Amino acid sequence: MANSTVRVRMYRQGFGDCFLLSFSQAENGAGNADSNFHMLIDCGVLLGTRDPEETMRSVVSNIKEVTGGHLNLVVATHEHWDHLSGYTQARELWDSMRIDQVWVAWTEDATNELANRLRESRKHTVLKLSSSLAQINTHLGAQGRAIEEVLGFFGPAPTDAAQPSGAAENGALAAAGAGGRVPRPHVPGFGHGRPGRPDRPTRDRPPR
Repeated sequence: MANSTVRVRMYRQGFGDCFLLSFSQAENGAGNADSNFHMLIDCGVLLGTRDPEETMRSVVSNIKEVTGGHLNLVVATHEHWDHLSGYTQARELWDSMRIDQVWVAWTEDATNELANRLRESRKHTVLKLSSSLAQINTHLGAQGRAIEEVLGFFGPAPTDAAQPSGAAENGALAAAGAGGRVPRPHVPGFGHGRPGRPDRPTRDRPPR
């Protein structure tokens, strides 16, 4: 039996992360795209990047070509725009692909009270900062631009408190919707098994 291998593609879309890991499944022996296990870790680019939609559509088009339109696993590590924006910027391509599982951080778990409080607090903080910056930015110069760059990690700011924060809902959850799968929160100290294999026991769980 041939040795299993892994190929890692690191996309150069700009300031952002997108990694495609393709594991050969030697037991199948076919060596084609359908016999590989494809795992995508993040897919995004920082807010303010030139032509982000065109850039991310090009990235996702290549992902679709390499994987035959089938990802076994999508991992969204955290809710920053430079890790998740591609799921909305290339949504029409995701809608044409098949995704078996989506893993997200425990902070995306809608049933976790602490996670919900953290997301709500972050949303209001970003809203206040964005609103304040819009009023005084002309007086701040380089300092204002530096604050804008930091806020860019959170994606387009909500315009009022009733709106969800952009990165998490429009990123990881869009990936889940495209694949027809509900995101599976990943808690600290707990290892999800590869699809088809058992999970490892949890050592501890985040506070609720």
